[in-house]
Amino acid sequence: MKYVALIAIIFGFVFAEGENCSDPIVVPGLNFSDCVRSTGDYVNDYDVLATDAGLTAQYGPDVVYSFTPGTDIPDVAVTAVPIGSWDISLYIFTDCASPVALTGVDEHGAGAPEALTGLTLSAGVTYYFVVDGETEDDSGHYCFNISSSVSAEEKEASLRTSLSVSPTFTSGNTDIEFSISGNSYVNLVVYNALGQPVRTLKAGNLSAGTYSVAWNGLDNHGALLPPGVYFVKLSTGSAESVKKLVLIR
Repeated sequence: MKYVALIAIIFGFVFAEGENCSDPIVVPGLNFSDCVRSTGDYVNDYDVLATDAGLTAQYGPDVVYSFTPGTDIPDVAVTAVPIGSWDISLYIFTDCASPVALTGVDEHGAGAPEALTGLTLSAGVTYYFVVDGETEDDSGHYCFNISSSVSAEEKEASLRTSLSVSPTFTSGNTDIEFSISGNSYVNLVVYNALGQPVRTLKAGNLSAGTYSVAWNGLDNHGALLPPGVYFVKLSTGSAESVKKLVLIR
């Protein structure tokens, strides 16, 4: 397998998404499963990353997935199942520039699945999941799965939001209040009547609670916006609220 990697480097082969954390396979949401790939179609990008998680070095070709949850997700399970008799491993990191494994697993031998369970994924954090072979000869087809046992009702409750704007007719001083029922990555943005974002009021991770933001009628560059209809949109990972206001001069 080291010869395959060497040939790929020499001739500049371009691999499909998943080659490394700069071009990962993006997981759109839970529950997610991928059983169509082979690590043999990729090169070895991460050799000793798994030692940071208390594992032996992993020298096989690896495939990288990424997932950025919109809200905190508890009780997440991630599994990697080899199809055939090769030794698969699995680990996670969050820093693409200087990767250090948060956790990893290689408890079982050739042909056996590996699983990380009971994980809590935090809102707004990008996680990189690496499916790897223990040695340079360990590669093959596999199934990658990521899921959560949190019920649909619990997920819905964690995504509830509320939004209010006062006054709705304003000359440029508007009080905006919003609340989220769970920890979440939040975007609070003002849009014009054409649906174009003109002012970002809040962007980042917030804990559950109620928040207040003032808008002075200016755009992101500090310029006065013209009179007209505007919309304030509150977005989390999977929920949103919108309120209309009219800017007058």
